[in-house]
Amino acid sequence: SVGLLRAAPTDAVVGAGRPESCDGNALEAALAVGGHVTFNCGADPLTITVNTMVIGNNVRVDGGNLITLWGEGLRQIFIVNSGASLFLKNIVLTDGHWDGNGGAITNYGNLIVQNSTIYNSVATGEGSQGGAIYNEGGSVTLRLSTLINNSAGLIGGGIASVSGTVDIFNSTIQENQALRGGGALFIAGGVATIEDSRLLENSLTGEGTGNFGGAIYNTGSTTLRRSTVQYNTASDAAGVYTQGEASSLRVEDSTISDNVASSGAGGIALGDGVSVIINTTVSGNSAAVFAGGVEVGANNGSQSFQNVTAEFRQFIKK
Repeated sequence: SVGLLRAAPTDAVVGAGRPESCDGNALEAALAVGGHVTFNCGADPLTITVNTMVIGNNVRVDGGNLITLWGEGLRQIFIVNSGASLFLKNIVLTDGHWDGNGGAITNYGNLIVQNSTIYNSVATGEGSQGGAIYNEGGSVTLRLSTLINNSAGLIGGGIASVSGTVDIFNSTIQENQALRGGGALFIAGGVATIEDSRLLENSLTGEGTGNFGGAIYNTGSTTLRRSTVQYNTASDAAGVYTQGEASSLRVEDSTISDNVASSGAGGIALGDGVSVIINTTVSGNSAAVFAGGVEVGANNGSQSFQNVTAEFRQFIKK
């Protein structure tokens, strides 16, 4: 039998050369077409107020380094459905807000963010995850991009991923906040790869102890290469926390420094699972109670250190 051929998505342009021709309705109409969406809104930077846009096809949005999409602090900006793809390039997303998961974006499909910024977005609610991005079963790629000053009501101030994949290259995740886990990244399942990136000044704000992973909370499989984890804060494991019998953490050629824990493990806390640390410096971290640099507290797992400069203290569970 002969199958039907589908026409390729038609490219779309938002605007007719004037700022007033570029609004949220025009953007939504372009997204519905799919393909490559660009903007013709004049020569000056422009902020467009948007409603929540649901992506059900394959679309690429290029802001040309002029466009900001503004959620007004009232609504989520994008939802990417399973089977769909959203590629954001040269654009800014700001002031997303959602009483649930994903302050700016919830992703169930394929999300790529390149040379772009997501900032000042909030996932509210006691159990909320992913101040900037929430990923469930999809794939997220962050390249040459910045997540800054986003927050979540519970976990994953920058990104929370409960399944699927997260790949971060040459990017900065800075000044994000969560209550209990993963000020920058919360990887609860699936695979995460972070390369040539910076996780800086992220924090956990929960009271007391038991708030783990000022920068990274991992119970999945996370690899950190040629990256810097610095100036993050939490009650415990201010830099990196990994835990879970099926979990794995691999850190290569990286620096984990100047992180501060109000209780234990200023730099890294290695729990159950497999942890491999290679050619890495863990220095200048501090903790008020124990393990200023590295805490090894695993009951079921293995830890391997190769060419590592670090402060060690083993904490024996009673």
